[in-house]
Parts: sequence; structure tokens; C-alpha cells
Amino acid sequence: GGAKSYQWLQLKANIYDKKILSLHITEAACLGAAILAGLGSGVYSSIEEGIKACVRIKREFYPQKKWAEMYNEKFKLYQTIYPTLQDLNHRITELSRHH
Repeated sequence: GGAKSYQWLQLKANIYDKKILSLHITEAACLGAAILAGLGSGVYSSIEEGIKACVRIKREFYPQKKWAEMYNEKFKLYQTIYPTLQDLNHRITELSRHH
């Protein structure tokens, strides 16, 4: 899915204005479950130890400031218009349920 797409990961870094890490594995949920199983069975003494033993970073994506600033401005605009749209969207949903 999206975790395999470098374009998607860069987009996330820009939108969140945070560093995004891609891992060598694509099934992070399974890895998390394995780490928790290792913690529960005593293989690891902490989650941090399990992470250090199992998680391998493949690539780091840093926000591109020009794009991060643009997305931040768009989010501010969204926050301004959302209260108005919220009621309208609920009314549209209710109308859709009745037809």
C-alpha cells in the first residue's frame, strides 16, 4: 500500500511537517504483534528493546518547507470553514438517509 510509495511518504512528511520513516518490512502491524508477543513471553524486557531488535529503517523523509507551509495554510483555511460546513454536511447526510 501507501507505505511502499516514496511519493506518498514524502507527501505525508510535507502535510504533517514531520519526519516520516519507511521500514524494511511492509507489514508493520504484524511486526508490532511479534514485538508484543516477545515482550509477553519474556524475550524482550521492554517494548523499546523489541523495537531496537526488530525495526530496521529503510529511508527517512523530511518535510519540504515550501510544501509544508502551503499545507499548513490550507489546513488553517479548513479550520476556518469547517464549523460552517459541519452542520451542512450533517443535514445532507440526513437527507440522503431519507431518500
